[in-house]
Amino acid sequence: MAEGPSLEGADVTLWCCGLPMIGRRALEASERNTLRKEATRKRLYCLLWIATPILFIAMLMGLMSLDKGNGSDANPLFMPIFLVSLIVLAVVSLTTVQEGKRGLALFRDLKQDVVLRFSGVLPSADKQDLVQSSLLSERGGKTLLRIDPMAPQTIEVLPLARRILLVNGEVPPVWTQAVIGETASVPQTTASIDATGGTTSSVPDGFFKKGERPLSKGENREIEKTVRRLWLRPLPLTLLLTVWFWPLLIYFIATRTMPNTRAFFGLGAFAITMAWIYVLSVRHALKLAADRRNAYVILISLPQVEIDALGSLDQEMLPISGLLWSEHGRPAAWRRLRHLQTLPERAGLRPEAPAKTGWR
Repeated sequence: MAEGPSLEGADVTLWCCGLPMIGRRALEASERNTLRKEATRKRLYCLLWIATPILFIAMLMGLMSLDKGNGSDANPLFMPIFLVSLIVLAVVSLTTVQEGKRGLALFRDLKQDVVLRFSGVLPSADKQDLVQSSLLSERGGKTLLRIDPMAPQTIEVLPLARRILLVNGEVPPVWTQAVIGETASVPQTTASIDATGGTTSSVPDGFFKKGERPLSKGENREIEKTVRRLWLRPLPLTLLLTVWFWPLLIYFIATRTMPNTRAFFGLGAFAITMAWIYVLSVRHALKLAADRRNAYVILISLPQVEIDALGSLDQEMLPISGLLWSEHGRPAAWRRLRHLQTLPERAGLRPEAPAKTGWR
């Protein structure tokens, strides 16, 4: 999911594949040469994309020569060949646009001369993180990224192309697009320990409440931003896909007539489903807003016997929404996986090159 502006003014951490950003470095001479060659090659796709309308006209002229008759004399191969040609042309056009944009982004990264470095241990895999999963899978007889609570893992990323440049010193065999997220930094505030302990209704089964701590200013702003996104982001698409249905439904109910078509009922079911999804999104936003007003998280843990067997499993959760807030001292995966379109100032990019991939 794309994100808008960063958490300005808050103490924030950037994340990639479950690893926090630890710093930046400049491109090495060999990397610059390799990237310049690749960027030049990919920029040639821009010329092919410009030529796509010419190819489309040439395709139409060739197909029209097949369809010399009309009616019963029309060539039966015309329509199948026309549809296949359109699909091929669409695939070629999309590919050239993607590769051309990558080439332009690589040139901008060469001007910036910045590589973002992410490093830390990976105690567990994030099932929602598809990029991390691809790096954890075996490629060419080796695994680039490893789950290891003891050995630090390192990923280096080009900030504008969002290309993963190195994983533990190894170059990924294919272009791998990084998802860079942003969260409020984990505060150093010590939780107030609950002297009574025990379970409460807001704690998941099998866990015990150990205490609670106040949300930091940065965490409050992060929740506020999440609430705003849940309210506003799905709204335009929901209106676009459902606004036509409700006047028709009111009209049919008022006139006591119903269209005898499967298409209407199918589209109506789709519109109602989209409206219900938005209602769930708003419901989620209201719970998070209540958590923000409460301004604290609760610390939960497994019983001591299970901790001794499995290691520390302390987690933090929001009391009203019930969402996991942090685990293993890291923000929960759903917080780290919100893709940023623009990077904050701490990424070290110069103002003249906005941190957003795409056509300028």
